[in-house]
Amino acid sequence: MTFVQNKKKEKPDHLATKWSVGEYNRLSKEDGDKPESDSIQNQHSINQKHLDYLREQGEQIKSVTVYSDDGYAGGSFNRPRYQDMIRDIECGKINCIIFKDNSRLGRNYPELGRLMEDYFPQKSVRVISVLNNLDSVKDPRGYCSAIVSFSNIVNDDYIRQLSIKMHHSAIRKTLTIITSSWWTKNRRKSCERYLTGMRAECPQIRLQSV
Repeated sequence: MTFVQNKKKEKPDHLATKWSVGEYNRLSKEDGDKPESDSIQNQHSINQKHLDYLREQGEQIKSVTVYSDDGYAGGSFNRPRYQDMIRDIECGKINCIIFKDNSRLGRNYPELGRLMEDYFPQKSVRVISVLNNLDSVKDPRGYCSAIVSFSNIVNDDYIRQLSIKMHHSAIRKTLTIITSSWWTKNRRKSCERYLTGMRAECPQIRLQSV
């Protein structure tokens, strides 16, 4: 009789790892955020509900540190609590970050793409964007697809900015031509008036028109 030894199944990485979570929230009227749906309290509630769901799924949420920037626009990453979170990542205090959606982390897409593609993976930080359904550990393929989307947004924005610059350049050239033409035409009229006056005063001098 052959006995088959039952091997103990290893837990998936996201269940075996103890997660020290950094929850990030941000609100800014400059970005057009809606106080009701995008409030710090609402973001916190959404993030906490997702963390409760992960606990129910058997994940080990060791600790949660909340970082909230109220009144800071997403175009700049020079925000006090965001910088605190980055420092805690650098010193190994947190190994997972969670936010309501990508725009909470930032609206500067080139920098956001760099963080998600390079910085967080290099620091072995799990990234969870709740409403965007992104989880870099549970769904790495979906996470990579999001990074590709960021790259497309950056490229589209670059093309748009380039188009705007070319359009403005064309306008400047047109204005330069018009101004130059206007200046030449009016300067010619002034010279003609001057020469006419000179001829009247000094008929013996032959002056050539311009």
